[in-house]
Amino acid sequence: MMVDGNVLCDAAGLDDGKPVAAKDSEGRDLVVVGHAGRIHVLDGVCPHRGAPLAEGWVADGCLVCPWHGWSFDVKTGKHAPGVAISVHACSVVDGKVRLKS
Repeated sequence: MMVDGNVLCDAAGLDDGKPVAAKDSEGRDLVVVGHAGRIHVLDGVCPHRGAPLAEGWVADGCLVCPWHGWSFDVKTGKHAPGVAISVHACSVVDGKVRLKS
């Protein structure tokens, strides 16, 4: 859900551990995750088989792919040596999660 520019979603709507699908201003798929009192924005597509990571879940600080169980650290995006998804800097402004420029 893209609201305006780099606004991704409402911060108030983030449940701890429940990923939310989003798109940036360029149309890239992202996923927003609230975990342990912090908000994280990561690439929204699993590099393994292209699964939508917003359909996954968070376990032990990792975003888990719904198709094959690959897990990515929500802070670093790392899965295993040499495999990672990008983590994007974000902030909350006026109750909205926004990508930092």
